[in-house]
Amino acid sequence: MPGSTKPCRYESNQDFSRPFSSPWRRAASVVLDMSERRGATSGMDLDDIRQLYDYNRWANQRTLGAAARLDKGTFVRPMGNSFSSVRDTLSHILSAEWIWLERWNGISPTALLDPAIFPTADSLKARWQTVEQDCSRFIQSLTPARLKENLAYLNRAGQRYEYPLWQQMVHVVNHSSYHRGQVTTLLRQLGAQPVATDFLEYYDERNA
Repeated sequence: MPGSTKPCRYESNQDFSRPFSSPWRRAASVVLDMSERRGATSGMDLDDIRQLYDYNRWANQRTLGAAARLDKGTFVRPMGNSFSSVRDTLSHILSAEWIWLERWNGISPTALLDPAIFPTADSLKARWQTVEQDCSRFIQSLTPARLKENLAYLNRAGQRYEYPLWQQMVHVVNHSSYHRGQVTTLLRQLGAQPVATDFLEYYDERNA
């Protein structure tokens, strides 16, 4: 397999060669206790994956709701972040969730979605609903055996990688959590009100 420093391996600009920052550790805590119960080699079961993706959908919807309160100009305002604006950062989260789902279905896209096709939060939300519905159908079709099987894909540069499916699926949620943290920071910088998307907040709301 190619080395871990290839730029397009994870669909992110995050420097994975450096120690994890505090936001990344907070994102990783969403999944660590689940995987550690069984160990890294035994993986996660279907119930864990379903729960993790239900959380991810909940957190995305809450974050989108906060972003939807921005006016159009503020939504796309360049802020000097790794993905520039609130719109561009949310588009990156959506693009990564979309491209990985395509890979799990045997397709390896060579480009992410263009943020410019999402001029408003509503247009982004509409596309996201489609991706979430497709992802839900995919998860419903999974079996325990398939979840643990290795799945190969080509990254955007055409390089081949292969990991167990469950590891790829956990990676996607962790990636989304990290970039939702960036959206929270951007909203605060814009004087807007962010929303909590902590894993335990999800449980509190679900069990209320």
